[in-house]
Amino acid sequence: MRMARDSVSGRGGVAWALGVLGVVAVIGCASSAPVRGGEATPAPAPRAGERSEAASAEGGSIRAAIRAAGPEAAAALSHVVTLSNAYFEGRAPDTRGNQRAAEYIEFHFKRLGLAPAFDGFGGENGGGGFVASGGTAFQQGFSVRGGLELTEAGLATVGAGAEERFALGTQFHPLGFSGNGRVTGAPVFVGYSIERGPRGYRSYAEGDDLTGKIAVMLRFEPIDEDGESLWGRNGDWSRHASLPEKVGAAQERGALGVIIVNTPGVSDPRAEYLETHQSTSYDAGVEIPVVQMSAPGADRLIASVCDGCSSLAELRRRADGGAPGVVDLGDGSRRVSMVVDLERERVPTTNVGAILPGRGALAGEFVVIGGHYDHLGYGHFGARDPENAGQIHAGADDNASGIAAMLVAAGRMAGAYDALGAGEAARSVLFLAFSAEEMGLLGSEHFAKVTSLDTLGIVAMLNMDMIGRVEDRVLTANGVGTSPRWDAMLDRYAPEHGLRIKKSKGGIGPSDHTIFYNAGIPVLHFFSGTHDDYHTVRDTFETLNFVGCAQTAGLVADIALDLARRGGGVEFVSTGDAGSGGGRGRSDAKVRLGIRPASYGETDQPGVAVGGVYEGTSAGLAGMKEGDRIVRWGGDEIADIGAMMTKLGEHEPGDEVDIVVVRDGEEVTLRVVMLGRGGGES
Repeated sequence: MRMARDSVSGRGGVAWALGVLGVVAVIGCASSAPVRGGEATPAPAPRAGERSEAASAEGGSIRAAIRAAGPEAAAALSHVVTLSNAYFEGRAPDTRGNQRAAEYIEFHFKRLGLAPAFDGFGGENGGGGFVASGGTAFQQGFSVRGGLELTEAGLATVGAGAEERFALGTQFHPLGFSGNGRVTGAPVFVGYSIERGPRGYRSYAEGDDLTGKIAVMLRFEPIDEDGESLWGRNGDWSRHASLPEKVGAAQERGALGVIIVNTPGVSDPRAEYLETHQSTSYDAGVEIPVVQMSAPGADRLIASVCDGCSSLAELRRRADGGAPGVVDLGDGSRRVSMVVDLERERVPTTNVGAILPGRGALAGEFVVIGGHYDHLGYGHFGARDPENAGQIHAGADDNASGIAAMLVAAGRMAGAYDALGAGEAARSVLFLAFSAEEMGLLGSEHFAKVTSLDTLGIVAMLNMDMIGRVEDRVLTANGVGTSPRWDAMLDRYAPEHGLRIKKSKGGIGPSDHTIFYNAGIPVLHFFSGTHDDYHTVRDTFETLNFVGCAQTAGLVADIALDLARRGGGVEFVSTGDAGSGGGRGRSDAKVRLGIRPASYGETDQPGVAVGGVYEGTSAGLAGMKEGDRIVRWGGDEIADIGAMMTKLGEHEPGDEVDIVVVRDGEEVTLRVVMLGRGGGES
C-alpha cells in the first residue's frame, strides 16, 4: 500500500498509523516464526480493544499501529527509518553515510550470531575473498569512481574582435569524462560525429582531419520533424547516440577539444538542461577537453566566430539529412579557447556478507539472499530531477526496504536453524548486502570477480530490490523462468504471507541478481513496482508499506528454508530476456557465448560490455576480449544484455554468426561459432 507522504506528526502521523492498521486489519502480518538475536523481539500483544480503537478512531496512535502491525513489520520500520535517515547521506559510495550503513548492517549480522563471510577486508586491488566455512571479516572492500572536483573551466571565442566569454553552468559545463587541458583552435561543425550509422550514414567524409580544430557536435543522433530518433526503437536512442563514442571519433581525427551541443528541436527532456561533470562521470574517459553547451549558447558561439554562417538549427537539418563532411565555422581567424581541469578520485566502499552455517551433508552448498544498500547520495548521479542535485536522496524504497527485509529474513532463518532437529541437514545461507549497485552493479560484480561462483555451490540467489511499495497484496517476482522449482514454491508460500505474485520469467534485470544469473544460478528478484518517487528526494520512509515489507521477508525466508532443507540440485534454465519486461523470455537457449558481462553501462553506452571471457567457449575461441563491447549481432544492433540474450535463444550449436565489438574505439568483426551450453555463462 502506498502510504501518505505527510510528515509523521500531527494528523499526518495519525493518517500513517491508520494506514498501517488498515493493512493489518485486511491481511494481518504477525509472525510466529522463531527469531534469534532480538531482531524482531515481540512487544506485549495489544489488547483487542486497543487494536480496534486505533483502527477506527481518529486519535489512534502511531505506537498502537506499530504494535498491531507485528514485530517483523516493526523491525522493518526501524531498519528503513534508520537507513533512510539524513545521517546516512543517501548511502552513496562517496559518502561517509555509505560506510555508516555498512557498519549498521554488520552490527545486525553480529547480533544474529552469523559468521563473517570474507577472509579479510581486501580492497581495490583484490582480496576479501569469500570463505565458505566462515572468514574473519564481514566487509569486502573495493573501490569505485568517486567525486570529481571542477577546479577550472572556461570557454571563450578569441581573435579578430570575436572575444566573448560564456557563462559556466548556464551556457556551458565540462563533462565528467573530459580530459584536462587548455586548448585553442578553429571551430568546425561535425554533425552528430557518428562513424557509421544505419543505411550508410556517416558524419565524416573520407580523409576528414580535425588536427588543431575544436569539434562542435550535436548530441544524440539524426531526428525527424517531431524530434524523435530516426534509428531508435520505442522512443529510445540507438547505440550511435553514445557520448564517449561520438567524442572518440573526433579525438581520433586529431581534435583538440569537443563542444557537445544540446540539439535544437529534439524531443528529449535532457535537452532542456546541461549535464555536469558529476552526472557524466563515466569510467571510460577521453584525453581532450569536452564541454556541453546549450543550444542558445552554441548559436551565440557560431555567430561570434562566423559572419553569415548557418544557424545551429540549419546545421542540424544538414546533419539529419545525412550530408557527410566537416563544416568550417568561419575562416579560422576567430578561434575557440577551452580550459577544463578536473580532479578525480577513487573512493572505497564495501559489500557486507554473513553466513548462517548449514548442517550435515548439505552444509557446503549455499542459498544466497541479497540486496543492495547504496543509493544516490546527494543526487549528483542517477537522479530523475536534476534540480534537486545537492539534496539528500534517502532511498527508502530503493533499497533500504530490501535491506530491512533481508535483516528480518535473517532473523527468521537464524531462529529456524536453532530449532532444527539433531542430525537434520541444511544448506548454508549467505546474506549479501551489495554496495555500488546504482553505479552499475559494481558490488555484486566485484563479489563475482573475486569469487568462483561456478564452483561455490550456490543453488539459488534471492534478491530483494525495492519491495517497500506492496499494493493490493501484489508482489512481482522476476526470474520465475530460471528454474522449474519457482512456480510451485511461489504458489505454495505466497498465500501464507498474504501475498499475490505477479510472475515474470526473465532472469536479467537492472539489479544484482543479474550477476548470478549470468553465472548459471537460478534467481528470483522480488520487486513491488516502480513509482513516481523512484530516484527522487520523495522516496522517504513514510511512503512505504512496512507490513508488505515484512510479508516479503517472510516469503523469502520460507523459500530459502525450503531450498536449504531439501536435497537435490536446483535446475537452471536460461530465459534470454531483459527480465523486468514480463512475458518475453525464452527458456530454450541451447548455446552460450561464454562471457561474463561487465556492469550495466551508462545510458549513453549501449551494447554489452565484456567483463571477462571464459576459455574454450564460443567467445574465447573467436578472440573476444575483456573490455570489448558487443554492439551488433548478425547485423542487428545489440542495445543491451536483454537483446543479446534474445539472440542467444535463436541459435543452435554449430551456427556461425558475425558479432561486432567495439575495441579501443574501433569496431572489430568476430566470426563466432556457437557452442552448446556447458555452463551458465551468457
